[in-house]
Amino acid sequence: MAILMKGTDIANQMKAELTQRARENDFAHKYVAIMYVGDNPASATYVRMKMKFAHEIGLQLKVFGQDPKIETYEQLMDTIVELSYDDDCVGVMPQLPLTPELRPHLMEILDALPPYKDIDGLSGGFMGQYLTEQIDFLGATPQAVFTLLDHYGYGDLYGKTITIV
Repeated sequence: MAILMKGTDIANQMKAELTQRARENDFAHKYVAIMYVGDNPASATYVRMKMKFAHEIGLQLKVFGQDPKIETYEQLMDTIVELSYDDDCVGVMPQLPLTPELRPHLMEILDALPPYKDIDGLSGGFMGQYLTEQIDFLGATPQAVFTLLDHYGYGDLYGKTITIV
């Protein structure tokens, strides 16, 4: 039996909650970083959408990798290290896909992200800390799936086999 689950109402409610949280917390000097290298048109669209959303909820978003351009593995790793130690940076989102030159280093790049700043939950360190309950949040995509399942009354799926398309 197929069930179409729509998330628009949930997304609007979550957006209102995030807006309120951004107002209540002092995020005036805090920001989320997007690591965007290359010139992939789809990635550019996603970055614009993320920036628009962040602006709407009152959160600063800074894009790293375009101006000045990051083109080498060393430049990207140096930037990740800088963001790791920047207390004003509360999270990092790597925009994928990477450029063809950087793709062979994907796992090294992702694993350089501190798990507590890995918003998308893509690094091995994040997953390890999540599984050992050292971090109490999921990356965006799995969290969205669980939120939809809970909203539609399918929160307890332990032992079940499901397919999500």
